[in-house]
Amino acid sequence: MKKAFKITLFVFVSLASLIIIALIAFSILLSVAEKENDKLVEQYQGKNIMISDAESLDKYFFIDADLKSSIISCEANYTPTCIIWGYVPSYYGSGKLTVTEEYYDKLLKSYDDWILLSGFPQTNFPGYSEEDILESADDKFKTFIQTEKYFYSDKMFHSKGKLVLPSQEKGEIYFFERDF
Repeated sequence: MKKAFKITLFVFVSLASLIIIALIAFSILLSVAEKENDKLVEQYQGKNIMISDAESLDKYFFIDADLKSSIISCEANYTPTCIIWGYVPSYYGSGKLTVTEEYYDKLLKSYDDWILLSGFPQTNFPGYSEEDILESADDKFKTFIQTEKYFYSDKMFHSKGKLVLPSQEKGEIYFFERDF
């Protein structure tokens, strides 16, 4: 009986020790991760990141391979508004892409509801109101949307979840994206 008690006590103490060591290790790991996250928050959250090439653009915004290979030049801004454990669940960004004429023409043929607009499109979607765009978009996008005529497709907006606005100037596409 004493031997069984000693074995049981040994197993219990060993398991308790392992659990305590695991909790301490987890606590230390959590503390280190929290400090690293705080550094990322301080360095990037709410700060505007300028993007000037398709490779970098693909790191911040989802773009398909067809668009990526068609970009001639890129001027975009990306601002993370929330960073959690190195992941950015909330951001906004906008910019201007100069693309090949082939891609531009293909884009216009992709949807059948393009209309020529000026001013702010009425999307009735959170984060895409006139106030949201004026608060979040870069100056070039705001100037473009307020002074130029552009093509707008409601079907494209709903399928992509972002404003993609081909300019009347062939090969120029402006975009605004907000994710929260």
